Amino acid sequence: PHTVRKSVLFVFLFAMIFACSPSEQELMDEGIKLLEASELEKSIEFFDRVLEKNANNTTALNAKGVALYQLKNYDAAIEAFTLSI
Repeated sequence: PHTVRKSVLFVFLFAMIFACSPSEQELMDEGIKLLEASELEKSIEFFDRVLEKNANNTTALNAKGVALYQLKNYDAAIEAFTLSI
């Protein structure tokens, strides 16, 4: 009975943590808002969080490339743009 209780508690806590995690779309939306507000470094952090969830998210890669380009980090921008193709 004691291990069952621990298992149920673990599953519940895991579900709570997972449920509170922002979705890819929510992270993208916030990143775009920051990009539009010229908060470029912060926007890149959000795009990177999207890419942690889905490394193939071409929208996040492209938006990250735009932010990097605006920061004049041209090599990193080209890398992000290339990965988005």
